[in-house]
Amino acid sequence: MDLDADLIEAAEANYSCEMDTLKGAVEFRREDILSCPLKRGAEAMPERFDVVLCLSVTKWVHFAHGDTGIHNLFKRCFKRTRPGGFFVLEPQGWSSYKKKRHITRAIRDTVASINIRPEAWV
Repeated sequence: MDLDADLIEAAEANYSCEMDTLKGAVEFRREDILSCPLKRGAEAMPERFDVVLCLSVTKWVHFAHGDTGIHNLFKRCFKRTRPGGFFVLEPQGWSSYKKKRHITRAIRDTVASINIRPEAWV
């Protein structure tokens, strides 16, 4: 799952499955984890996964949604992880926030208001 349609397209193009048991077990979607439904199918059953990867996105969620966005990201990822499953997080360090904080005034203001820093997540 990613917001970037180009990244989803590249993932689909690069994915190959040699093991018959895994065919159909991988799906690529262009979605926003913060706003997509947590339930799917005719019965609207909760979608749960054995592994949820959150790689190189926390800074961008933080920039767009502040501390509330990070809290919601973790909450939603946890809800999607099956009991006994794994949530794998790759947070960007605070120094990378400082390098990119001047992209826009809104991001600069958001970074100034952040209280939940990535160093506290590990």
